[in-house]
Amino acid sequence: MIFVVLANHSLSKKNKDVAVVLVCAALGDTLKRFANLPGFDSSGINMSGVVNYLKSKGLMSGVQKPLFGIMPIIRNYAMHVQ
Repeated sequence: MIFVVLANHSLSKKNKDVAVVLVCAALGDTLKRFANLPGFDSSGINMSGVVNYLKSKGLMSGVQKPLFGIMPIIRNYAMHVQ
């Protein structure tokens, strides 16, 4: 929750790249917790691996698949923006 609050504050200060990274961190943490519920150990697994696991188990469907699949790319772009 704190990441989302900080992201909102960053947006209010026109720091969109910081906001993107914070929101992606919150989303990443949530997805890892979700993946861990059925017994998956997400320790040391990158976000793409977690998303692929959730897809393979049918825990994502429809628009979720491409949306969560592109999230690591958006995060990486925001972190390395010039």
